[in-house]
Amino acid sequence: MTAGEFVSLLEAHGCHPRPNGAGWQARCPAHQDSNPSLSISEGADGRTLVRCHAGCDVKAICGALGVALADLFPSREKTRPGGNGAPRGRIVAKYDYRDERGALLFQVVRLEPKDFRQRRPDGKGCWTWKLGDTRRVLYRLPEVLAAVRQGKPIYLVEGEKDVAALVHAGFKATTNAGGAGKWLDTYSDALAGGEVVVLPDRDEPGRKHGELVARSLHGKARSVRVAELPATLAGKPIKDASDFFEAGGTPDQLRALAGEAPEWQPTAGPPPPEDRPETAAAQPPATYAPLSARYGAPLFFGEGGTVRGVNERFFAALVHAAGDILFEPSERAFYEYTAATGLWARASEEHVRERVNARLVEYGREVGTPLEARATATRANAVASHLKAIAERRGAFARKGDAIHLANGTVRFSDDGRATLAAFKPEDYSRNRCPIAFDESAECPRFIDSFLRTALPEVDADFLQRWAGLALAGVNPAQRFVILDGAAATGKSTFARIMQLLVGAENCAQLRTELLRERFEFFRFVGKTLLLAPDVPGDFLDRKGASALKALVGGDPLTAEAKGSNEVFSMAGTFNVLITSNSRLRVRLDGDAGAWRRRLVIVRFEKPPPAVRVPNFADKLIADEGPGIVRWALAGFLRARQEIAETGDLALTPEQSARVDGLLQESDSVRRFLAECTEAGDGDVSTVELIEAYYAFCASREWTPQPPRNVNRTFADGILELHGASQRHDVQRDRKSVRGWRGVELRREPSAPLPEAPELEPEVAYA
Repeated sequence: MTAGEFVSLLEAHGCHPRPNGAGWQARCPAHQDSNPSLSISEGADGRTLVRCHAGCDVKAICGALGVALADLFPSREKTRPGGNGAPRGRIVAKYDYRDERGALLFQVVRLEPKDFRQRRPDGKGCWTWKLGDTRRVLYRLPEVLAAVRQGKPIYLVEGEKDVAALVHAGFKATTNAGGAGKWLDTYSDALAGGEVVVLPDRDEPGRKHGELVARSLHGKARSVRVAELPATLAGKPIKDASDFFEAGGTPDQLRALAGEAPEWQPTAGPPPPEDRPETAAAQPPATYAPLSARYGAPLFFGEGGTVRGVNERFFAALVHAAGDILFEPSERAFYEYTAATGLWARASEEHVRERVNARLVEYGREVGTPLEARATATRANAVASHLKAIAERRGAFARKGDAIHLANGTVRFSDDGRATLAAFKPEDYSRNRCPIAFDESAECPRFIDSFLRTALPEVDADFLQRWAGLALAGVNPAQRFVILDGAAATGKSTFARIMQLLVGAENCAQLRTELLRERFEFFRFVGKTLLLAPDVPGDFLDRKGASALKALVGGDPLTAEAKGSNEVFSMAGTFNVLITSNSRLRVRLDGDAGAWRRRLVIVRFEKPPPAVRVPNFADKLIADEGPGIVRWALAGFLRARQEIAETGDLALTPEQSARVDGLLQESDSVRRFLAECTEAGDGDVSTVELIEAYYAFCASREWTPQPPRNVNRTFADGILELHGASQRHDVQRDRKSVRGWRGVELRREPSAPLPEAPELEPEVAYA
């Protein structure tokens, strides 16, 4: 894979690469990267150089993109003739041709001795050296479509090497497989509405190819210019774009050449499709008979067999019949299925309209009736509107936990709990997957022995295994969230990072309680399964929006709104949540301690930090033992599922339950102090005396006291509620008037602690 191809893959994954010096800068796909921290360049030996300045491992970056580390190096594989038609020679370059979603369709390979051949994946990890009916697309199609949407000019050249030269210089560029004379009219559909600059090679085949391409694009692209490169530059002959830059040509010089080129106009020759009469077969092919019977004839004809209209409902059903598109009405969004990954991914309405028009044109060619002139934006809008109703599937992505999506297939469980790997199926309706492959023999001894057992007691490690299984499955039937607290460098962040890599960084979002009341915050969680809050301060759950956390894990119906849109999306609060903190958190109870107790689990990292710290330990563990950690989590999932089916909850030890009780008591420490340490009487007490007694009360229980502002406010409300006394300003101390209360006294002996709120009955059982 060349550096340019790697950049195309980043663009397909929404990482927004941009030229930067001799390379590119992009958002890192291996972590939540709001400030682009990934550098990409090409080494002197042809390898692709990748570095995340936030510290992500290169293996993790490749894993997030679905490629292997070896793909970054120039290929030296040799091929021999065989049953699949493989040629002789050494592969020196590979060029991936991908579809709109970034899935690999086929490759063009360059061989030494010089030759070009095409091959496609056979689905078994090898290659077939015949494309057969594989869909042909433009090189770097995802980037091309993005450039069309953004209104950026696209430079069309004759070979992949020239594309790489242009991309390296900061241009958007593409080509077709096979070189001169191999252009297909379907390629023009991807460039419809775009601004195209054709740069033909300076030879006769190149000029003919440029004319062929321009004629095909005319009437579809918004603008078509054919720019001729200079014959020489700095005394060096120029044939193509690569020669131009090697001779010292600059991007500005090339832009000037393109700007001076006139808009291409057709000369004498065959008329474009829209000028030819439209005649059609009287009946659609038999394969479309079921659709015709339900939705009517595809086309409407006038006298002489001329097409007078298009049945938009039929073509909406025809697009849907491919089985790889659906409409989720709660989110008001189209989704498209990619067989290579087994994932359903959001498809923009622009993409759907383009797909509709492409299918209309394809149908016309199948029946011998040119329909290019019918493939208009207005018609595509109308067909897409019908498609929403035909392809509607409400709640398609509700997670059931009966199958877990991994990099190489879907894990399913038999009645006896045995995990087996099955092929991807669109019927699984999965839009989240773990980026790690399943291996039924994999182990993770270092993860268990060198991390879990050194960081946690066995019972806490056991709980995290069960919880990790639910997080991997993307379900939360226990309706609980997890807090990891303890001293710094004890393993909390390592475990959180392992979970992020296990679940998949693209399936995680950062939890920010201070923004949970904001209008657009929930929209960030659409399509995610795990919410992470790393290294939070002690007041993280004491903020105004923190109460929404109970709804995010409790199965409550939620609404989300996207910025720049008035649309409201519906979703369920079934997220898994993991919070890490170096201090003990306090909760804003608001009189709802029972609900917090039902939702919370605390795992405390109390063991000493390791003597030797391993940098990026989580990334190394995932890189070395990822499949083993997957098996560890799958075993936890089976145990959690059984537990929840029997009891409706995850089983906690008395110590784990006591941690939650302690947190809730500590969070309500001021009121507990007033209830246990004050009483009505004939005396009085000053505010200073109460505060001193409160701090002593907290110290005796090893609690962190509330901030002074919270203490004073709660004193006033709590004493009025408990003893009916209001704060005064005339309590006498040392012949001075100070703030305090009359009719309230500190108890000499605190009363017995208040009883805890009763444990709630389980709300739901696992289904």
